[in-house]
Amino acid sequence: MRSRVSAGQTGLLQGIPAASGVIVFTTIVSHTFGRSTYGVLLPAMKADFDISNTQAGAGSTTIFVAYLLGLILVANVAPRVEPINIMRSGLAIGAVGLFILTVAPSFELAMLGLGFAAGSGAGIWITAPVLSTDGVPPNKRGFVIGMLSGTIGLGSFAVGMGTNAIRSASDNDGLWRPVWFGSAVFTVFLLVLTIAFVHPKKTDHVGGGFSIDRLTAVAGWKALTA
Repeated sequence: MRSRVSAGQTGLLQGIPAASGVIVFTTIVSHTFGRSTYGVLLPAMKADFDISNTQAGAGSTTIFVAYLLGLILVANVAPRVEPINIMRSGLAIGAVGLFILTVAPSFELAMLGLGFAAGSGAGIWITAPVLSTDGVPPNKRGFVIGMLSGTIGLGSFAVGMGTNAIRSASDNDGLWRPVWFGSAVFTVFLLVLTIAFVHPKKTDHVGGGFSIDRLTAVAGWKALTA
């Protein structure tokens, strides 16, 4: 029975390069660290900074606005910058934001760090599908994309359980900075892995930035946009 399972697992992963294995974990940075971790740590941060519910809600707005601005920026630079460079920049900016959250002496600076962490997710999430499937056989691409989404849930689970473990070990139910620090270290680790193992072929650059003419050239663009 064990040999059959092992053979099945080997067959499932066969043909998937190590680079894809690295990329699928980057969505933890874009979605877990940049979005959902704030909700997990908010009660402790709120008590530590002594802020109101209205101020605490500003964090969600920061995440939304920062990601939207990130999308606009990536849409404009994508035709001129290699996808892997956009992703690495996203990881680097995200790491900076997470480190700011770790040491922020005030809620305002914490929101600045949260903005960097959330906004950088655009560069990661937009490029992750094409980078993760680069060099992957057609019959395995669906599996890789599934892994790409699955790691988001895995990351959220790990952050939740990790937070509980750290607080239990330190006997401090209000601990939150070490969680951001661990997230920052993991992000830097992924950045190093992308530099070491992810080397996709250069893409054909089309030049220019976002243009409404490109949108209107898509069949049924009005309905799709709506």
